[in-house]
Amino acid sequence: MKVKNFSNSYMTWKERKKIEGGRKPLKNQRLSLSVARPMMKKQNQREKKMLQEMKKQKQRKKKILQERMILGRFGRKIAGSSSSSSRKKSVGKHKPEDRGLKLRGRFRNDILDVNHHLLKSTPTRGMTQSFIGLAFMMASCSKPAKENKAKEERTKGSNWLELPREITANILERLDVVDILIGASSVCSLWWKICMDPFMWRTIIMNNICFTSNVMVEICYSAVERSCGQLEDIEIVSFCTDDLLIYIADRGSNLRRIRLTECQYISYNQFSEVANKFPLLEELDISFSNLSEDSLEIIGRCCPLLKSLKFSRTFYTYIKGNDDAFAIAKTMPKLRHLSMSGNLLTNVGLDAILDGCPLLESLDLQNCFHLDLSGSLGKRCRDQIKDLVLPIVIDENCDDEDNDSFYLDSPIENEA
Repeated sequence: MKVKNFSNSYMTWKERKKIEGGRKPLKNQRLSLSVARPMMKKQNQREKKMLQEMKKQKQRKKKILQERMILGRFGRKIAGSSSSSSRKKSVGKHKPEDRGLKLRGRFRNDILDVNHHLLKSTPTRGMTQSFIGLAFMMASCSKPAKENKAKEERTKGSNWLELPREITANILERLDVVDILIGASSVCSLWWKICMDPFMWRTIIMNNICFTSNVMVEICYSAVERSCGQLEDIEIVSFCTDDLLIYIADRGSNLRRIRLTECQYISYNQFSEVANKFPLLEELDISFSNLSEDSLEIIGRCCPLLKSLKFSRTFYTYIKGNDDAFAIAKTMPKLRHLSMSGNLLTNVGLDAILDGCPLLESLDLQNCFHLDLSGSLGKRCRDQIKDLVLPIVIDENCDDEDNDSFYLDSPIENEA
């Protein structure tokens, strides 16, 4: 029995046509455009989603690695929430000479060679291009003179190590706190010594959230520790905790300015417990915070030099309309600037503030809709306050369909 080979590789199209009965070979079946287009569109969407998920996963891994490196450098563990007592014990074990960042690397002529670190590591979000240029120049100065003779000739007069210490400190002070702790202090031994100077940390501003809240808390601990009691101005946005506030209060007796905005991790009575540790405080900003009913009164009694207050609550449970106003009028006679945006005070509370704070120059009453300033109280505000911000009232006669914006007006302006 003979078996014919019907493989396409041994047959021409004419032979195949004879076998199939004189018909042409069937063509591959194609989908119509109305069916194929939605399928291709869905496939493209699935591929884009997969690529986006892969990018997000890579970014998460990269961020986790950076955070672990940072926490490893500061030598702290945040696996669990540590109490204030354990924090104080751990701080007490460290000697003054051990404070700061421990460097590992090769030093040549009292200069750390960080060229390979600068080429591989990525700068933090707040690091500017000018600082990166300075770091590369510092790294180039650490190599032997024989190998970099040509570079020294090209960059003659640009050796940043020859700058006076005061100018170098002035440059480094303009960097972000995270950039100083993670980047600048690791460039060379000179910069490390300057970054360890307590006068570098008289002002700590941490309003740029570069990492998770836990990592930012640990960085803030290190910055406050380096101040060695010289801290005068501190600003924290959203990540301050009770333990961190206690830590700042224990080392911030010279604080004159505190800004803790959107710090909802602070308990409602924690600030009133540490207010007696800020006798020199002149400016306080506790906007969108959880304050107890008696917090403002305690702050006013413990901080007699307070001149500026800005606060607003995240909730008003069990708070009567004029409690805050009465506490301010009773305990803050030297107040010059006051912001009470969104407060529940009425005309009685505002009248008490004007009586109890005769030195008041600016007053912010935005979103205080329980006030009626169309009578004599409005005239008194205009006469006594130089910089007055009134509650905004939306005109009900305004037609949203005809106009893209609302006509804004205030009761005092209507009276005029």
